[in-house]
Amino acid sequence: MKSDFLLYLLQASGCMAVLYLLYRLLLHRETFFSFNRWYILGGLGLSLLLPLIELPDSPTPLYVMPAIHLDPIAAVGGETQKSFDWKGLLVELYEVGVFIFAARLLYRLYHIRNLARQLPGETRKDYVLLRTGGSLPTFSFLKWLFWDETSQLTEYEQNQILRHEEAHIRQRHSVDVLLLEITGAIFWFNPFIYLFSREIKAVHEYLADREAVQHEALAAYARLMSNQILQKYNLSLAQPFNQFQIKNRLSMLGLSQTTRPALWKVLEPKGLGTEAGKEGTGVVGTVSFPKTEAENHSPGLL
Repeated sequence: MKSDFLLYLLQASGCMAVLYLLYRLLLHRETFFSFNRWYILGGLGLSLLLPLIELPDSPTPLYVMPAIHLDPIAAVGGETQKSFDWKGLLVELYEVGVFIFAARLLYRLYHIRNLARQLPGETRKDYVLLRTGGSLPTFSFLKWLFWDETSQLTEYEQNQILRHEEAHIRQRHSVDVLLLEITGAIFWFNPFIYLFSREIKAVHEYLADREAVQHEALAAYARLMSNQILQKYNLSLAQPFNQFQIKNRLSMLGLSQTTRPALWKVLEPKGLGTEAGKEGTGVVGTVSFPKTEAENHSPGLL
């Protein structure tokens, strides 16, 4: 039983490693963000299921060697020596790690829930707006949007950040984070689970950024991200607006939308779909920072 469980953990970890390397090779710099998100989630699910699939038995050989039974050799002194149970020790260490990471996850959930209870809330259509009074940065988690109303931002900039956080809530990015955290507690020893977690948080930011600037000026939004000062809080489950890889986010905003997942580039025959492949690679655009009319005449969302 212990051997089977350890073997399953190793096989699942190997599947994660292969799928992560494929992601970095084919999809990491592509702008088909929705596909990237579901690739990561589906890849983790596939990694958990593949080791459970039993392969068909091999055909029966034409000739089977007869079994040879030998009498056990008695040990000196009449007692058999017991070997150290390494597998049992590994399982116990694994269980301790699972307990520690699961307890840490539960504590973080409790901490965020406790913060939500303490702050004054305003119920909106899809979420609850909680004003932090400067004690916390602006971030969202599940149905809560923690809002720092003390930030020195214009009304236009506040609206842009609000759209960004609303995109996180509407697309249920926190559910993805929780799934990665639960899987990380089970596979705490596997470095690829942390790499997957980092990648999906990046994809979340790209998706929210794209929705935030869908009807707005790219230059003004890029300037807003550039001017943000990173604040450090122990809220790893949350995704503050100014937390994640601003340089990469600005770079991705300057890329055109991929027309289809880059995975098809590998699957399609050579010479076919060449023009579509060129369209899907995207060209980095130049982002300038002039003051736009939309920035001066933006409707107030707060």
